[in-house]
Amino acid sequence: MSTARGVSFTKALVGLALLAWPGRVLGTMDVQSQGGVSFVSGGVGDEERQALQTMSKRFDLKLTMALTDGTFISDVGVRILDAHGKAVLDTTSDGPLLYAQLAPGTYTVKCVLNGKQIERAVRIGTDTQQHLVFTWAAE
Repeated sequence: MSTARGVSFTKALVGLALLAWPGRVLGTMDVQSQGGVSFVSGGVGDEERQALQTMSKRFDLKLTMALTDGTFISDVGVRILDAHGKAVLDTTSDGPLLYAQLAPGTYTVKCVLNGKQIERAVRIGTDTQQHLVFTWAAE
């Protein structure tokens, strides 16, 4: 086997491995599902933020979580309730950003950090992404 051919074969194998490995290598993040709601969270570091930005059009709700001093935070409890008070998503964020795909309707979003809860109402339509920002006092 010639060197040029060996290099091409190696490149092809690496390319196939990257295609077969979903996730962060290809600039995407793992989308999860809970009760019919697709969501993804992260945004720790530039690569994750860029991957989420690339995926953002697939979701109709974007949450951003930070401290009042501008520090982005993770490990925030996120609970989204439908108009009847039923939880459609109950998770902990892996970073300061969480994107979710919800059915059109009215929801209550509750985010909890260190026992301090912030609650916001949001109306999800069919053609725009809603963006909610949750901020807690920096201690």
